[in-house]
Amino acid sequence: MTRWREGVDVSNVETDKSQKGSGREHRVSFLAGLVVHFEYRYFCFRNDNATTNAIVASPHVYDHCPYCIRVELALGLKQSPYERIVYGYGDKLGDESKQGCYDGGNPILTGKKELPVLEKIGPDGNREWLKAESLDIIEWVQTERSDRFRAKSGRDDLTAFFATDGRFKVIQRILSRPRNLKMTDLKDWAREEDRAYAKNKYEKGGWDYAAAEACDGESQLEMNTLLEEASTLLGSDTSLYEDGALGFDDLLYLPELRAVTVAKGVKWPDRLRNYVVSAHSKANVGTYFDDQIE
Repeated sequence: MTRWREGVDVSNVETDKSQKGSGREHRVSFLAGLVVHFEYRYFCFRNDNATTNAIVASPHVYDHCPYCIRVELALGLKQSPYERIVYGYGDKLGDESKQGCYDGGNPILTGKKELPVLEKIGPDGNREWLKAESLDIIEWVQTERSDRFRAKSGRDDLTAFFATDGRFKVIQRILSRPRNLKMTDLKDWAREEDRAYAKNKYEKGGWDYAAAEACDGESQLEMNTLLEEASTLLGSDTSLYEDGALGFDDLLYLPELRAVTVAKGVKWPDRLRNYVVSAHSKANVGTYFDDQIE
């Protein structure tokens, strides 16, 4: 399988494919005797047996969003050709009900400010249909391939550890939300309006950025302990399942762990870090380990 990117301008949207390690490195590679500039903004992904224009789907995503990363992991692990389209977090996506957002000038998707959205591309290069909701998209990915992901286990320990109101998620938000706003090289946060929208949105919900930054040190220490616990949840060195195959549980929970990779100073158990890096690498999806924020 070949993974490659080349510059293709798509108006105001940013098309990108996170790769192994940093998603923001600029590299030059020789492909079929040609020099191809690997750029953060634009890419294609293909199988060796596919033609260079065999893109069948475009996931519309935010880079920081766990639900979006679920979709990318599914597409990448199933080697489905796709073109990733990344949006600024303050783009209203055609949703006129959203205040404090801007019009990014992009084609309207569902008319709601919510991602991910998968766009099915027909043989003529035009849109065939749109599908929202990460789990529905993953189900479509599975129907396109002969082999399905290992079924969700329903393990109580995983459900409890990654619960929305559990300590892992609480500390994950404390460590990641303030740092996300500093990642201005990502399309998500490139504009001041993107960062302002996120801050206003969460503060309206009672979340306190200043308080989060004030307790960052102790939160890192707690996360160290939580990651030690997370390491014990692995079924094998490479998966949450005992046979080592990546399955539905991994799709659900890997993106949650990825969100923590932005935080410099957090200590990862070797086994857990290797699992996170290896699984994302297999799907050709990047983490933030190489671009951490203090």
